[in-house]
Formats: sequence, C-alpha cells, structure tokens
Amino acid sequence: TIVGNGFTLSRQGGSPQFRLLSNTAAGSLRIENLTLTGGSVGSFEDGGAILNTGTLTLVDSHVLGNTSADAGGGIANKTDGSTTLVNTTVSGNSASDLGGGIYSDFDSPVVITGSTISDNEVTSFGDGGGIFSYAGVAISNSTITGNYAGFRGGGIGTLYAYAFLIGNSMADTEVSYNLAGFSGGGIYSGPGSSEILVNVTVSGNEAGTRGGGVYTEFYGEASITQS
Repeated sequence: TIVGNGFTLSRQGGSPQFRLLSNTAAGSLRIENLTLTGGSVGSFEDGGAILNTGTLTLVDSHVLGNTSADAGGGIANKTDGSTTLVNTTVSGNSASDLGGGIYSDFDSPVVITGSTISDNEVTSFGDGGGIFSYAGVAISNSTITGNYAGFRGGGIGTLYAYAFLIGNSMADTEVSYNLAGFSGGGIYSGPGSSEILVNVTVSGNEAGTRGGGVYTEFYGEASITQS
C-alpha cells in the first residue's frame, strides 16, 4: 500500500522517459491519496503512469498528464490484471494508439466507482480517448467527459468486451462532451461487444461520421434503460 497523504510522484520535465509504477502479476498494489504525473513511455510500451498485470486499486488519487506512444497514457491493465478506481481522477493523459486515459487488455477487467475520466486523448487514428477495453469495464456514479479519439470511441471504446454503466440517478453517471474523429463520440461498441447503460446521461458528444452519442458496430450490442 502507498499512502500519498496528498503528495505527488512525478517525472521531472526533460528527464529520460520512464514509467512511474509497475505492478507485476504476483503483486497487489493499493494507492491512496497520491497524484501520479509526468510518466512517459515510448513505442511498444504501455502505461505512462502505471503498468498493471496484478491487482491494482486507486483510491482518492489523481493520474494526470502522462503519455504512452502506444496504449494506456495513464494506466495500462494487462495480462489478466484487474484495476479498480474509487474516487479517482484520470485526466490529461494521452496515448498514440488505444486508451488515452486507461487501456484494458483481454481478460483484464476494470471497475470504476465515483471517479472522473476527463480530457484524455488518443492522438493518432486510434480508439478510446478516455477508456479502451478488450475486457470488461464496469462504471458507476462516474463522469466520462471531454475525451478525444482520432478514430472511434471518444469517451469509451470496446472490442470483444462489455461496458456496464450504472447510476443511482441519471445525474450520477455521465458520458458527455467527448469527441471521436469517425464514430462513437461518447461510446463505441465494436464487434463482439455489449454495452449496458442504466440511469446514464449521454449528452453533448460528437463524432465525425457516425453515432455522436453511441455507435454499435456489427455484432455489437447496446441496451439503454432509464437514460
């Protein structure tokens, strides 16, 4: 467990690229009240701030302004890892390929509660400005806003995965003002994916061609209730 007491862990500007933290398959890492900023990894490297292949929990923390030349500008969750965010902000991160804020690989689920995923971007012709997942993403009482993807899924993008968004009321979970260059401004549900939204507000999102709010690709599914 790392208890930050409000402190910041950062890479000094101008220093060589490096990732701030890595949690291996056998590891269980809990981070509380800490800001992670300035992490940066190059080509074929994922997770600018954190690369997780074990069990990762962030509570009352901030992942800000990290970069990856591949996937997961802020956090990369890979190789059967699991990541849980509680009252945590992931903002201002960027990746070149997938998941500007958070990238989740096959069989590597992410659970997000009471958190904000904002102003992250995929800078190239990629997917999932805020979150991209090949696994499951469960989001409750959280805000996904102001994210950008050059291709699909400005807020959230999934392939062969599910995304479950739920709020106690429509004001509690929001996907808003995200932008995608091609399709799924708010949410992109790719082939083999299933999106379930209950008590969710989807508003103000834009896409260059298809599905400003939600776009479901062939063999994808979306269920929207009380939203």
